Amino acid sequence: MKSTGVRLTEEFFESAMSSKDAAALLIRSNLSVLSLRNLLRSMWTFGWYSLKGDVRKQYRAKGRYYHYRAMLAEKTRKIDGC
Repeated sequence: MKSTGVRLTEEFFESAMSSKDAAALLIRSNLSVLSLRNLLRSMWTFGWYSLKGDVRKQYRAKGRYYHYRAMLAEKTRKIDGC
């Protein structure tokens, strides 16, 4: 198998997950409550799967956390007019 030379660091993962869906918030208008609820849920599931030792589900929960955090950040930027 040929290596691409790209390392999946925590910073790369966070950046990719955050920027991947931040634009989705611009299309949808009223997602702040839903995003906040999902953000809290992803934090809880990340902790739960960390305790259980399920690395695959922990990784997916972390991706969801970054996704909803980026959506809320974009929403607050849009509200502030930036």
